[in-house]
Order: sequence, then C-alpha cells, then structure tokens
Amino acid sequence: MARVKRLILEVILLLSLLLELTTVVSIGPRTLQIFNNVQPADKLTVHCKSGDEDVGEVELKYGEVYEFKYNLNIWGTTLYFCRITWRYKTLSFDAYRHSRDFTTCDLYCVWSVTIDGPYFFDARKRIWVLLYRW
Repeated sequence: MARVKRLILEVILLLSLLLELTTVVSIGPRTLQIFNNVQPADKLTVHCKSGDEDVGEVELKYGEVYEFKYNLNIWGTTLYFCRITWRYKTLSFDAYRHSRDFTTCDLYCVWSVTIDGPYFFDARKRIWVLLYRW
C-alpha cells in the first residue's frame, strides 16, 4: 500500500512539474508586426491565422502596421501564417515558425512588406532579409 501511495505522489509531483514547465516555456506574450511599406498610394490587405486562431483581416494604408500578440506552445511548434494582398498579387507565408524564428525574433517578430515582397527583421543579426517574393 505504501508503494502505491508513493507512486501516486510521484505522478502528482511530475504532473505539477510539467504544468510549471509549460508556464515557464511560454515566455509570452510575444508580438508580431507587419508594416505596409509597398508604395505611398497603395493599400495592403493582411490576414493572419494559426492552426487554432484566426487573428483577423485588416487593410493597411502605407506606413501602417498590423500587430497581434501570441504565445509560444510547449512543443515548439508555434506557427502563424499570413496572406497578404497588394494590387493583384497575393502571397501566403509563414509569419512566425518556431523552428526558424525562436532565436531571431526576441519579443517582437517584425515584417516589412515592400514591392519585392515581405522582408523579415533578424534581430540577432540586426538585418532585413527578403524571405519571400511576390
């Protein structure tokens, strides 16, 4: 009987440790920003989602920013993808992919959409990188 009680106690301790770990790992919230830097007279439509959350669709004037907050999941699989439309061009891209962005985004993940496509700001290297083209 003492052995069963000890096993139950160990399981409870393990579960509470896992719960604490999920709180520590989330380190949230983080912020994703997408700037419209296409052309002064042009609007940009942005619609972002994850597998279980639709963040919404907005239309940005030149110089405006689309911004939302998100948390990282414990499994390291957080993914937000966005569809951007400018004039007659549409592009879908991964705006936050944990495997690519965990070490390059700090607390902000920043994109600047230009006539070339969306540029990603690599905070670690302090440079803008064109990851996707129209």
